[in-house]
Amino acid sequence: MKTLSEISRNSLKYERKVVLCHFVGHSKLQTPTLSSELKCHYCNCVEHFVVLEDPNDLLNKNHRWICANVKCLDIQALSAPKNMTAVKKRAVEWNAFCDANSLGDADYKVKFEDINQSIAMKDFFSKFVAKPSGFVILQGDRGLGKTFASLAICEKFTRSDANCIFKTGHQLYAEWLDSIRSCVIDFAGRFKRATLLVIDDFGATEHTPAYMSFFQDLMNYRSRQLCRGTIISTNLMPTKFNDFCGAPLTDRFREGYVLAFRGETRRAHKVIY
Repeated sequence: MKTLSEISRNSLKYERKVVLCHFVGHSKLQTPTLSSELKCHYCNCVEHFVVLEDPNDLLNKNHRWICANVKCLDIQALSAPKNMTAVKKRAVEWNAFCDANSLGDADYKVKFEDINQSIAMKDFFSKFVAKPSGFVILQGDRGLGKTFASLAICEKFTRSDANCIFKTGHQLYAEWLDSIRSCVIDFAGRFKRATLLVIDDFGATEHTPAYMSFFQDLMNYRSRQLCRGTIISTNLMPTKFNDFCGAPLTDRFREGYVLAFRGETRRAHKVIY
């Protein structure tokens, strides 16, 4: 039986010698290392064989090292931890999502599991994250955790899907105004197509009729044409919705769910003596 090193030598027509290695298996070394100084993590073998990055290019400098011990694979299998599940990689890193959506460093620590609301509400959020569809209105006074819950929902959703947008009502309005001034084509496109769209602090500032027309079209398209999920947090009382955004949009919101946030504010005052 031929050893791995013999097979590699014959196929590559390249004699083993001490060379500068840039790769170990599929992993690139941070610092290129002489093959004579490398040791296998599994069998502690110090007999090295260099595999060229491109077998047809004998002048290639990016040498890739693999263990020449023919029993190394068996040793790896025996040494591998049992019942170990691989850690699933996030669809988008949470810090990167925060940066892309103009969120602050303080939001880097937000986790879905830290939502301090009722078990029933957290269970509803979990089911919504799994399959976002329709409207969810988070309604209540300031300081009751609406923004944190909105962010935490995004945090959990982006573990498996990167197609999520978080904007405050003011940010969306400002970006819409900029798109009008700059003649941006299809500004609404990415907001229409987002699997999950979160609008935080809706109704905090007055908007023009033209913007509300744009916003109503956006909500209609997401709910009717694409059946996408939209979360809106607001301090507006349900009776004030009609005055702020009109009857058609209010009726559209009524097709969804309203989750009431009640209690005392959770924003502590810092007292300096």
